Amino acid sequence: MGEYEEKAVRERRTQVLIGELQGLAPDVVALNEANKLPRYGRRLGESRKMLAFIERVAGDRPAILLGDFNALPDSEEIAMLLQAGFVDAFAVAGSDEGITWDEERNANIQLQRRTYPEEIPQDPRNKRIDYVFVRSSGLSVTRAMVVLDRPIEGLYPSDHFGVLVKIAVR
Repeated sequence: MGEYEEKAVRERRTQVLIGELQGLAPDVVALNEANKLPRYGRRLGESRKMLAFIERVAGDRPAILLGDFNALPDSEEIAMLLQAGFVDAFAVAGSDEGITWDEERNANIQLQRRTYPEEIPQDPRNKRIDYVFVRSSGLSVTRAMVVLDRPIEGLYPSDHFGVLVKIAVR
């Protein structure tokens, strides 16, 4: 599979990881959108900047974009990524709704709401806000599923459930 090379870039609270798998060479970008609440009105701008950044770094090469977008599947931010040629892995190969944020089940969210009520959005509740996007004719998504959606030894690993995606190289 080759050597994994990574660089980290930080701008405000948005975290970006760029990785390259030698030989296959897709650019992998992981992010955590800084603005959790839609009222901030900045997520769309962050998405534009992310697409410009990917264009600058990856150009026409295959790219995988993943992370906590804090956006619903029908949001403008997600539509922008789809229009830019990214494929939503869960929409292609998922077998259910793909809920990654579930306050009723996840005690971590319940604790956050009690501790920092202004930071926890009222909506999306019980929605999909975490994604894996793929851009390339040489990559195809063959499986997508929600993982880490049950407590491990009584604790959830995160306030978000994970997304596991299998990507095949054509």
